[in-house]
Amino acid sequence: MRILRIKRYKEFADTPDKNAKLGHKGDGRTLGDAEFLEDDKVVFTCKSLEPAGPSTTEARKDRRIPEGSYNVIWQKSTTAGNKYVQDNELPLVYNEKVSKSRAIRIHIGNYGKDTLGCILLGLTANDTKGTINNSTAAIKKMAEMWHPLAFKVEIKEIPTNEKRD
Repeated sequence: MRILRIKRYKEFADTPDKNAKLGHKGDGRTLGDAEFLEDDKVVFTCKSLEPAGPSTTEARKDRRIPEGSYNVIWQKSTTAGNKYVQDNELPLVYNEKVSKSRAIRIHIGNYGKDTLGCILLGLTANDTKGTINNSTAAIKKMAEMWHPLAFKVEIKEIPTNEKRD
């Protein structure tokens, strides 16, 4: 079984962005450690960046999805990074509480403002600034390994007493 496991570890609050697109709340973001597993063996590690909390199942909130297990299918997309993936497809994340229509994708981006409610991947992170780096390389690696195969995403919160500063 293929699983992308994300362990969130640090959240940065929203700051108002008067130039943001309609519906965008600012640059609030959540950093995480990401592990790609095949049959319980880690095959690739990177960092994740998601919108700030609180987590929600509601659409059009530009907030991260709740902790839990999600299905993933590859679907055509115009979202950032699709040109680096065969057939212009990106992973679409969903489960019984977060519908496909919410359009949570895994795509390229380095900053909170890039998340657009989705999950970003990068090879490294700046834990002080709350950004990720080398996102294109991380998305390319994911696609090389797993496109067009289905996989699961497991998102975990780290207990407050274990969160990094």
